[in-house]
Amino acid sequence: MLHMPLTRIQRDFLPRWVRPCLLTVWLLAAGQLSSQAVGAEPANKHWTPSEPRLDEVRSSERRRLKRLESFVENRQWEDAILLAVGLLEENSQGVVQLDQHLFVSVAESCHRSLASLPPEALEQYRHRVDASAGEWYRQGVTQRDRRLLQRVVDQAFCSEWGDDALLALGELALERGDYRTARRYWQRISPQLQRLPVKTETQQSAPLVFPDTDIPLEVPIARLALVSLRAGDLQRAQSEIAWLETVRPAATGRLAGRDVPLARRLSELLDQATETKTATESLGSTTISPPAFRLLWSQPLSALQETSLPATFPVAIGSLLFFQDATGVQAVQLQTGQPAFGARSNVLSDNLASSSDLRRSPAHQPLGQPYYYLTAADRKIFGVLGGLISWQRPAAERSTGQLWGLDLQQDAALCLRLQPEQARSVFAGPPVIDGGRLLVPLRSSDPTDQLSIVSYEASSGQLLWQRSIAQANTPATRGERQWVSNRLALDAGEVFVITNLGVVASLRSEDGQPHWVRTYPRTATSSDNSQPHAYYRGSSPAVLHGDTLLVAPTDSRDLLAMEANTGRLLWRQPLDAAAGQLIANDGDQILLGGRRLRKVEIDSGKIETDWAPDLPDGVGQALSTGNFVYWPTDRTIELVDRTSGKQLSEPVELPEPGGANLLLTDGLLVAAGPSRLSVFHVEDTGFTPTAETVSRHLPHKQPLE
Repeated sequence: MLHMPLTRIQRDFLPRWVRPCLLTVWLLAAGQLSSQAVGAEPANKHWTPSEPRLDEVRSSERRRLKRLESFVENRQWEDAILLAVGLLEENSQGVVQLDQHLFVSVAESCHRSLASLPPEALEQYRHRVDASAGEWYRQGVTQRDRRLLQRVVDQAFCSEWGDDALLALGELALERGDYRTARRYWQRISPQLQRLPVKTETQQSAPLVFPDTDIPLEVPIARLALVSLRAGDLQRAQSEIAWLETVRPAATGRLAGRDVPLARRLSELLDQATETKTATESLGSTTISPPAFRLLWSQPLSALQETSLPATFPVAIGSLLFFQDATGVQAVQLQTGQPAFGARSNVLSDNLASSSDLRRSPAHQPLGQPYYYLTAADRKIFGVLGGLISWQRPAAERSTGQLWGLDLQQDAALCLRLQPEQARSVFAGPPVIDGGRLLVPLRSSDPTDQLSIVSYEASSGQLLWQRSIAQANTPATRGERQWVSNRLALDAGEVFVITNLGVVASLRSEDGQPHWVRTYPRTATSSDNSQPHAYYRGSSPAVLHGDTLLVAPTDSRDLLAMEANTGRLLWRQPLDAAAGQLIANDGDQILLGGRRLRKVEIDSGKIETDWAPDLPDGVGQALSTGNFVYWPTDRTIELVDRTSGKQLSEPVELPEPGGANLLLTDGLLVAAGPSRLSVFHVEDTGFTPTAETVSRHLPHKQPLE
């Protein structure tokens, strides 16, 4: 269901054929609103973006890192080792520039310096740290303790035990079905295991890898091939198996509990998967009649701004529907629209609507518009109130933003209410949930905008950590109020952040430590009364396709693809005003939304501009599931063939114009427009398995030992 990110464990309990559909539907949550007008703005206003400022290391640490580089260059090994070990023990919070656009942690910078040491200097370093690193490793393997093994990688990467810890951490990730993380660990064992470099505008730094592994190369290659098979990436698996046959064709290992020739057994699994894919694609091409729709009920939504586009993004949990508008959070019965708890549907009020002058002064509305997203997990609903920010905000308005939680087992009783501690700060989007932790974007303005990520304990609201990411200007800097919106993406203990301030970042959700931080070129824009700044078109979260991360920041005209594990840029594709929202993962392509529906090739970034050319302009959040794309326009919902891009049957008429954000759940289609929410009964969902389901036919657990 939309806005309900599933944990790995939750996904494992779902039938395999369901998971691709849930992934597609979740990714469609990235499909935002079109770049049409989103509120009144001053005429002919030009905005020139500033370069982002990152949370870099302090000047004292920068000087010490420079000394470390000097010691290495001058072959002063003992001084270099002592300084690197001291820096690693301090656990610095800043980032260090690696190349023109990529930044990494102080720890990684130190590991890179140590990895560059010659063998005799590495031996000196290992003599100092191997005893502790070996103890952590042995305990981690014996107790199957991921944190102890991660400690080896974080604090003693270049120790004698670093490559062994990488191998073991990958095994644990494979066991829990976290294929991308398993690949990240194993590829760092040797430079030969890295993804081939790609041509980009600027030279990029190579990833950090272990300097001198003694692990036979066929061991990680076989594991990488198995990961590709499990993930359904058969082309990649084929190349890795061919590589294994070249490196050591007679290599043996344990697979499914028995010793087998690895290359031969993996080839057999590849043949089985290929046959399954062919059969599944044939089934997926079967013609299915488009579904029919019948309106069940409809009710009004409250908006702060009359010119708003669809702002409400509903969430369904069982038989209940939750949604937020300008008055607060509502809970109703999905089938009837009747209140879910008691006599009133409102379960949490938004005081901003009653205390604000937004309704009374339409000529002085803020830039942008509010967006109401919700997150659901473990029978609880979380979201934020507010999102309106200005560096000139009076003291009386500083506490309007809130992070809230409702417990559905207690009739939606309030179980969490937090306010930002800093002045002129608001929670800028819904939290993502990782175990018992909430992670939420925090925006402040003083006077330029700054984005931080804050983590709280979900049960108590206790602050766990806060990480500043970037600071830069927006069209509202030193001027108008603005609605801010940032959405996070969470995968396998890693949170991906699009700041819309010139920076994309990957953080470890456990402690906020950066895996990498990457800057990108920002784009100047102009606005008038009919075409406001594209900056306020609505924020999309990052989208993962295997180990490729796709982002479409609102302060850039580019769609960016990068390695999720390293932050290295793969390609950059300019977008026109008609596109810009990532809305679905479709095999080896992705769907782009906005005003136009288009396909993009994952490997190259090439856009099929002639795909679905006759569709009316889109307005709202599209939805893709099974054979169909549900495409909201100003007055209708168009049904589009997912393969050909052709329109199917008659469109569904919306009760009111203005587009809609769509949700499909349990045979019901929910359409949330600017001022009305409607629920339709779907006679036939039109679902058929697609090629993405091939992974369910592979053996579920086949550990390599």
